Order: sequence, then structure tokens, then C-alpha cells
Amino acid sequence: MTIIALFLMWSPSDVLHRRVLRAFAVLLGVCGMLHFVVFWHKDQPFVLSTVLTGLASAFVLVVAAGGLFFLLRHRPFQRSLAETRQSLEATQEQLSLEQHLLAALVDNMPDAIYFKDRESRFIRCNQSTAELFQVRSPDEVVGRCDHDFFPKDEADVYRADELFIMQSGEPIINKEEHEHWPDGHDHWVLSTKMPLRDTSQNIIGTFGLSRDITNLKLAESRLAAKVTELESLHTELQHSNQELEQFAYVASHDLQEPLRTVVGFCQLLEMEYQNVLDDNGRMYLTTIVEGGKRMQRLISDLLEYSRISRRGDSFQLFPLRRAVDEGLALLQSAIQESGAIIHIGELPDVLADEGQMIRLFQNLVGNAIKYRQDNVPEVNIRSVETADSWKVYISDNGIGIPQEFSEQVFIIFKRLHTRTEYPGTGIGLAVCRRIVERHGGRLRLIYHDDPQHPDHSMQTPPQGSTLEMTLPKQPPLRTESSDR
Repeated sequence: MTIIALFLMWSPSDVLHRRVLRAFAVLLGVCGMLHFVVFWHKDQPFVLSTVLTGLASAFVLVVAAGGLFFLLRHRPFQRSLAETRQSLEATQEQLSLEQHLLAALVDNMPDAIYFKDRESRFIRCNQSTAELFQVRSPDEVVGRCDHDFFPKDEADVYRADELFIMQSGEPIINKEEHEHWPDGHDHWVLSTKMPLRDTSQNIIGTFGLSRDITNLKLAESRLAAKVTELESLHTELQHSNQELEQFAYVASHDLQEPLRTVVGFCQLLEMEYQNVLDDNGRMYLTTIVEGGKRMQRLISDLLEYSRISRRGDSFQLFPLRRAVDEGLALLQSAIQESGAIIHIGELPDVLADEGQMIRLFQNLVGNAIKYRQDNVPEVNIRSVETADSWKVYISDNGIGIPQEFSEQVFIIFKRLHTRTEYPGTGIGLAVCRRIVERHGGRLRLIYHDDPQHPDHSMQTPPQGSTLEMTLPKQPPLRTESSDR
């Protein structure tokens, strides 16, 4: 009986429970009858009370056993049923919350979200879709199709897209569509449409999301127009620069001969008539000659400046240290006279015009020696590699350049000192910047408070100036003018 009771409590089959209970009831009835027969066949006298007692015992046993198994059968079931009901209620509550959250998300999205059946009829949409179609609520859209809201040619295209999605199972992602909306205006829309499937993965329609990108397209159109305008201005500026370079080249070239004639005849006049002229006359002639020579230097420098782009050589790969050494060789007398100390660090191989690089370092080191203090001039040349360029730093211990003049010194013929203090025309740094710009780079003065300064970590700011030259590893393709 214990085995049968345990089987009834843990057996998962209700049908098997009922069959075992019936068999157990029959077994108890038969046992009760046998119990009665046993009493009857033991040669005991037939006593009615004994027989009734046996029958009553058998009946009570059957009823008690049946009641016990009934309780064992139904109490766990009731408890399991209650737990299942609680779990189902919790699941329904969670499902209701998730449906509410999903509905809140869909209904409050600024993009149009919609679901359609196989006939392209709307079965659900959000409030943004209803506002697009100029109806009060999404319910007024349900059951209708695109032909009710869009021109026929547009609606036919949307229907063809949805047929393709349902037949192929492939989505259409980020398709730009030009639509004429019910508000009477044209709009640009970015749409994504996908197949709608049931729980068995059968395609029962489509669903999609459309975003109004009209403002973005208008901005792109304005930007494209602005780019076209800037390209036109850039072309005009290039032509203007070429004309200015041509003018500077022609003017400086053609002015040299008459100026040379004027200076030459003034010098002849000074030599042949110095005994005839008084002191004022000789002073006038000397002033004319000095002015003419200075004009010759200015014209010569201007001619050189205009030739940087017009007469540059093609770019070749060479070690930059070679250009530095060549530039220092041209400054050998100035270096020996001043006792200048030149420190040269590791320098890269660069793709550049070697002749112009030699002139560049000749000018930069020459300036460091020229604009020195009372101490021995010291120049430090080093480089740092970046992802797409080389940065070359030229530092000195000279008089320095105040930060407020950091751009003025690169202006052609711009001087910060008088000619009596430091001779020259003031074109050196302008030529250097022009050379670097021709190589697609940048030349600028850098100061100690700049984090990119190589000595930024030093407690005491170093004296002098530091120039940062940036040279791209891949310079621009167009490096020289065709009208050489």
C-alpha cells in the first residue's frame, strides 16, 4: 500500500492515477470479502455480531483508504494549482508591463512606425504615422493602405517594395525616398522595412520605420552649394596667386636692369665728379647709390620669393641630415666667426625638394646666429615622428621673438629691428614658410607654455626661439608650377 500511495503522489499521469485508484478499490473490496470468508471458515460459531464487525471493519478500511488516497491525490494538486495560478498572474502582469512599455516607446517615437498585412493594409501604427497622414489617431489608419494617402505612383513603389520583402524575406535598409505628403509638401524620408513573421516564422506582412530627413537633405544641399562656391573661389584665388607671382617675377626681373643702370651711372658720376661736387653733392650721390643697392637686394629677394613655387625642383627621397649639412657648409664663415655650436639629433629621410631644404636650414640657422646675444650662439636641431608627419624643431639661445609678433615675422619684408641693428631685408622667414607650405607642411614659432614644445617639461623656460616645422610623410602631388 505504501508503494501504491507513493506512486499515486508522484506519478505525472492523471489517467494512470484513475486506473490505479479503481484497481486499488477493487483490491480493497476483494480483501474485505476474503476477510469475511476467513471468519466464516474457521469452524467458529456463526455469530451475527462477529460477521457484522468484520463487514464493518472491511467497509471502514475501504473508506479510510479511499479517503486517504483522495487527500493525497488532491492536496498537492490544489497546492500546485495555486502556485501555477500565482505564476500565471505574475507572468501576465509582467507581460502587461512589457506591452505597456513597448506601446509607450512606439507611440512616442518621432519616427513613423507601422505594421502591414500581406495586402499592405495597416494593422497598427504609432501616433507619428497618424500625424503624417493628418488623422487624429492611429485607429483611423488601421485597415487602409498607402494608396489612401499618397499619389498612385508613389504608393505603387511602396507596394512593390513590400511584395519584394514578403517574397524574398530580405529587408530593405535605409532607403532614401522622396515623398509627397498629405500636408502638400515634399519630404525626404529614410525608410527601413522588414518582413513580419508569426510564431511559426511564416511571413504575414511587413513592418517598417520611416524618418523624416528633409532638413538634413536641405542642409546637405546647402553644404554642397557652399562647397561648390568655395571651390570656385579657391580656383579664382589660385589664378590670382599665379598672376601675382607672375607679376612679382616679371616686375622684379625687369626692374633689375634699369636699377642696375641707375646705380652704375651714379657710381661713375661719384668717381668722375667727386672733385667738382661739394660735400652735399657727394652725400646725395652716396645716398642714391646705397638706396639703389638696397633696392637691388629687395628686388633680388622678391624674385627669389616668387621662384619658390615657379622654379622648384621635383620631390625626391633623401636624408634630411644631408640638407642640414649642406646648409651649414654655406654658413661656415659665420659659424667660425661667432663660434656657434650646432647640435643635430636624429633626422628622418623625407620626400622633398633638396635644394629648397638646404636654403631653408641655411636661413633658419643663419637667423639663429645673426640674432644672437652676447653669449656664444647655440642651435639645437631635432625631430619627432607622428602618425603622418615629421616635426622638426630648431631651437636657439638668441634674443628671441615676443609672442605677440609670432606671425608678423613671417610677413614679407616685415622687420622687428632697424637695419643698423641687424642688416637684411626681412624676407628670410617668409621664404622659409613659403618653402614649407610648398611641401604641404607648416612652419610656426612655438613657445614654452605650449604642451608640444620639446622642452615643455623644463622648470625654467629656455632662452631664445623655437621653430616647429611640420613635414607630411606624403607631400601634395602638385609641387611646382607648370610655367617654369
